[in-house]
Amino acid sequence: MATRKRGITPARDQVRRKKLSLDETDNIEVFCRLCPYSGSTPSLIAIDDASVQTVLPPAQYRRENAPQVEKVFGFGHVFSEADGQEVVFEKTSRDLILNLLRGQNSLLFTYGVTGSGKTYTMTGKPTESDTGLLPRTLDVIFNSINNRVDKCVFYPAALNTFEIRSTLDAHMKRHQMAVDRLSTSREITDRYYEAIKLSGYNDDMVCSVFVSYVEIYNNYCYDLLEDAKNASRVLTKRELRQDRQQQVYVDGAKDVEVSSSEEALEVFCLGEERRRVSSTILNKDSSRSHSVFTIKLVMAPRARDAKNVYPEMDSTQIVVSQLCLVDLAGSERAKRTQNVGERLAEANSINQSLMTLRQCIDVLRRNQKSNSNIEQVPYRQSKLTHLFRTYLEGNGKIRMVICVNPKPEDYDENLSALAFAEESQTIEVKKQVERMPTDRIPHSFFTQWNSELDGAVQIDVDRAETPCPPTFCLRDYNDNDTVESLRIYARKLSVLQDSSDDGASSSLLSLVRQYMLEADYQRIEIARLKDTLSDKDEEIEKLRGFCRRYKRDCASMKERIAKYEQGEQENQMAMEKLVEQKMEDRKIIQSQKKAMRNVRELIDNPSPSVASLRSRFDQENMGLQPSAPMQTPPPPYQTPGRAPVYRKRLEAAVSTTAVNGSGSSSNGANGQQGYVNPKYQRRSKSASRLLDHQPVHRVPTGTVLQSRTPGNAIKTTKPELHQLNKSGEYRLTHQEVDQEGNISTNIVKGDVIPTVSGGTAVFFHDIEKLTHESPGVRK
Repeated sequence: MATRKRGITPARDQVRRKKLSLDETDNIEVFCRLCPYSGSTPSLIAIDDASVQTVLPPAQYRRENAPQVEKVFGFGHVFSEADGQEVVFEKTSRDLILNLLRGQNSLLFTYGVTGSGKTYTMTGKPTESDTGLLPRTLDVIFNSINNRVDKCVFYPAALNTFEIRSTLDAHMKRHQMAVDRLSTSREITDRYYEAIKLSGYNDDMVCSVFVSYVEIYNNYCYDLLEDAKNASRVLTKRELRQDRQQQVYVDGAKDVEVSSSEEALEVFCLGEERRRVSSTILNKDSSRSHSVFTIKLVMAPRARDAKNVYPEMDSTQIVVSQLCLVDLAGSERAKRTQNVGERLAEANSINQSLMTLRQCIDVLRRNQKSNSNIEQVPYRQSKLTHLFRTYLEGNGKIRMVICVNPKPEDYDENLSALAFAEESQTIEVKKQVERMPTDRIPHSFFTQWNSELDGAVQIDVDRAETPCPPTFCLRDYNDNDTVESLRIYARKLSVLQDSSDDGASSSLLSLVRQYMLEADYQRIEIARLKDTLSDKDEEIEKLRGFCRRYKRDCASMKERIAKYEQGEQENQMAMEKLVEQKMEDRKIIQSQKKAMRNVRELIDNPSPSVASLRSRFDQENMGLQPSAPMQTPPPPYQTPGRAPVYRKRLEAAVSTTAVNGSGSSSNGANGQQGYVNPKYQRRSKSASRLLDHQPVHRVPTGTVLQSRTPGNAIKTTKPELHQLNKSGEYRLTHQEVDQEGNISTNIVKGDVIPTVSGGTAVFFHDIEKLTHESPGVRK
């Protein structure tokens, strides 16, 4: 028994490992639509046409431990509450219809929380302002296509393909279907019609429109158009298959051919009656399944010799494009809906399928970021993602419309949905390959050329008729007349055979006509391309002129900017100089104010008189308490912050010791330890240093007798602490005027003695007077 050979596992697609250029890919486009909200606390607001911002709702509507941060989400376009259905259709569906007419596939689906307006956006109501995307799309498609064939010419075959019937078979099939024709309801007849017509359909193609309607309920596929007559019949579960082009389709789903938008809407309404819809706490008409309405445009090249609109009998040239309109069921929370039983199971299935869609998007995003570690996308975990696989792998354009309700109760769910929708925009999908034939001569040119040629050239296409044979009846063996008639007939046949070209002229004529047709078309096409090239050259030259002008403007602008920057820099430097000059002027003013304060203090606080110092000295030597404290000259100028420092210096410089005349102990009368020793000698008298304290403004007296001042004496008008520390003796010079106007100079002498606290004290022991008197005055 031969062993079964194991099949080779197919390798990963190497194309997916390569980074595709921007020209080869399209991103998933996401549009956001805000549901009208009449409350006072919206949780979402539209910032502009491309951004929406979350607003923190009241605390009772937020989850615990949730981030309390307002976020901004960006999308391709944001529809505010004021944007109607017409605006949404123009932005989201118009270019997808053009893709359908050009043979490209597209997917448009609505996404969001339950009760956010997804079904209203897709279907709407029959009025002009409320008509949804699906009815408007059907109207525009039938307004834009030409050369529609009669019904039953195209028909769906096996494996998601289409075939072409002959004229007779199509006629018989139409006769059979006349009995089953659906009647159009009054509601559809009286609805609003979209009158937009798009240009872009190829007139060389003939077409027909097919629609199908399926739903995904509890992760099973059902055909909503199955046995449309019997609405009570239980629907059959359908499987998903792949056709020869690797497109995923619902096996056994019915494709219904329609000839108008009214008929297509009638089919849609029949399927809508079977769709699962129920009432919940959050939504009166809540969709319990995902619905997929597919519009297929079947096209084929038009036959040349057909008098009517009919395709060529070649099924390999059929092009099928489809537009998939999907209304996803909204995600739900069991805590809010309070669903139980069957409704709870439906909600779980809906949430699971939407979660699988998110997982597929996340895996695709990670695969695009990493070339080495490619993960397998879990398409087959859900029927919804399995059906979307064709589009996610590059066989069509994908567009999402996320619907959100700004009411604060939906804040947390909207936050998650908006984050997923924003991340979906990063997914890149390969662009579709052009499938429409481009090498055919347009049918309009073919018809016009043949009519012009037939009118200009008269071609004899008549053929000599074959003569009828004579009556062959021999009367006897001498019947020469009958034999002669047979000879004449034979000669005529011989002449007719010689003149006949055996059909060669006819085939040659058709071949010449074909060559002439192609030559004329190529000549016209070359002339058109030359005109286009000439227009492009003119446009390029014009753009070059603009470019040169912009370069000159840019250069002059740079020069002006450089001048402005230089001027700004100079102004900045001048400003800095002015600030510095202002600071210097301020310092000068402050120093002048300081000097003025010093002068004012000198004027307001005169120096102590020699008499007061002498009285104080005498009282201390006699052991008496001074009658009044000695007035100490204030400093020339002090700031508030330096007052304590100056006070310490003053205490150290001019502090006196209360001692008696007998030179008793330094301990006080109360027996406490003294703070100065009056018997202390700092150094030897020969090495003593004198601190000579002179008045600031000394009046010259011309005295003959002068006090002797050592050469190493320190002369100052304001004693400092460090000067006292270096001196052993202190001498204060003071001048005063008596009542007669005589000037006397008092020199107070003292010794500088260190204190117990580490400072210095001055112990005064002598006053020397130099007095001037007038000779004629006696006391």
